[in-house]
Amino acid sequence: MARDIVRGVDTEWVKEVYGIALVPDAVFYLQVSPQELAERNFRKSGMLDYWESGMDIQRSGDMYDCFIRYQRQMQRLFRAMQTTYGFAIIDANQPPQVIAQEVSAHIAQLLGLQPSEFEFTQVR
Repeated sequence: MARDIVRGVDTEWVKEVYGIALVPDAVFYLQVSPQELAERNFRKSGMLDYWESGMDIQRSGDMYDCFIRYQRQMQRLFRAMQTTYGFAIIDANQPPQVIAQEVSAHIAQLLGLQPSEFEFTQVR
């Protein structure tokens, strides 16, 4: 939904189109700064993705600048959508183990368990 809305598609139309989707029990938005997200992309694949940079709507020659602007727009929209849909926002600027523990705690709460009863185990 967010990608469509950021690209200028009418919000009400997008809500109607996605209205047939099943409502999940939990949604987690792992929020990370656009600069850190760019760095992670560079470490992972050595480049930025055309679509995740918003190059199709920004039409600027500098993909990094487009990426930062597009991701900021996405973050603003996700924060606005959070008030409507009530999903959890998790600070993903933290170490992976801390992020996993926060997600586990949310899942434990959803299941009515104590966090110690539902712990994330890392698969290698």
